[in-house]
Amino acid sequence: MASPLFSKPSITQLKALIDIVLDSINTNSGAYLNRNTVDAAYAGYVFGLVLKAADRVADPKSVRLESALAGTSKSNPIVFVMRGSPGSLATVAQDFGFATFKYRGTEYEIHLSVQYQGSSGVLHEFDISIIPGKDADKCRKADKPPGPATAIAVFECKCYTKYLGIGLGREFVGLKADFTSVPMARLVTNSESESIARFLKKTSRPKLTCRLDPNNSAMEQEFVCAVADELRNSLS
Repeated sequence: MASPLFSKPSITQLKALIDIVLDSINTNSGAYLNRNTVDAAYAGYVFGLVLKAADRVADPKSVRLESALAGTSKSNPIVFVMRGSPGSLATVAQDFGFATFKYRGTEYEIHLSVQYQGSSGVLHEFDISIIPGKDADKCRKADKPPGPATAIAVFECKCYTKYLGIGLGREFVGLKADFTSVPMARLVTNSESESIARFLKKTSRPKLTCRLDPNNSAMEQEFVCAVADELRNSLS
């Protein structure tokens, strides 16, 4: 049997890194995965790196952890629950975790696996998304999904043992086309693909991050720096 081109990081390894990032924001917090798979943990791992990027550009000491029930409990989540499947931003079926930060006094939220409504009227899910806090509050009050013009940034995360097929690149471009006003979009993977890299070179298309995993600290640093720079440009 042929060896895989890329080895997937373990759930234990990914969860340990997620816990480190969460604990740096809220001491003694820890992650709970609703779906205990490598794919779900990989999205959580990338979420942690996005938090690091946000912390670089955010107003001082403004990055914090929140949860679906924080409005009633008035306390930070000790257990940070990560969704296992796409869901509504407004749901309180579980105390799903998210993060908030402020940039020049304006609040933003970072979510995992939240559904958005595209310009076509179809619901789409993004592994990670950033949305202005005022828009997120409106969605919670109205119990409606965020619309096509609300997201500031969206990330699609793919953890594979083989090269990515061009179909994944086309799918993400098609998905972003339903959200034409989203300034930041990035496909993130532990794998790579020369065809997708060429396909996404056009400036209007999503960006690509390859070979991002816990064993590649140089790529982690590159990713955090790139996302921080994009956030500065998109939030200004």
